[in-house]
Amino acid sequence: MDLKVGDHIKALKLKRSRNYNTFPVDTQYTAENFEGKIIKIRDLSEDQLSIQTIERDPLNDRSRYLITIKTKNGLSSAYLGCLVEIEKIEKLEEHKKISAQSLEDDNRIKMLNDQIANHNQKIENFEDELAWLRSLEQRWYKLLGDTASTRAEKQL
Repeated sequence: MDLKVGDHIKALKLKRSRNYNTFPVDTQYTAENFEGKIIKIRDLSEDQLSIQTIERDPLNDRSRYLITIKTKNGLSSAYLGCLVEIEKIEKLEEHKKISAQSLEDDNRIKMLNDQIANHNQKIENFEDELAWLRSLEQRWYKLLGDTASTRAEKQL
């Protein structure tokens, strides 16, 4: 999709959060509305991020383009790679009609978040089952070790 400064767009912005205190790393995604007029498109291959920005969040998902939009609540920005279902709104009247459908969009976001929560629950259940299998494995090795040491004592 050809996006340029001045275009009105509507999209879903995906956000990822990770918990590194767990193994495997717990990753969760959420989606939120991203809608407004593009005021800046920054090509990061030409206009690179400062080292302070990278050091502040080194694991952030970044793509080549950083899009800044003006929303009714102020400014917002996102990397183009984090935006899905991008729609270009050609006329202001059409933009207003689509804005009126925000309840439908909120329901779609809720459905996506519910699917993500379901996925996260499956991961949690898998981790619980994996922990149970590891404890079973430890008991098995302990039993084998005790049996081997008992046999060694009988032979002496």
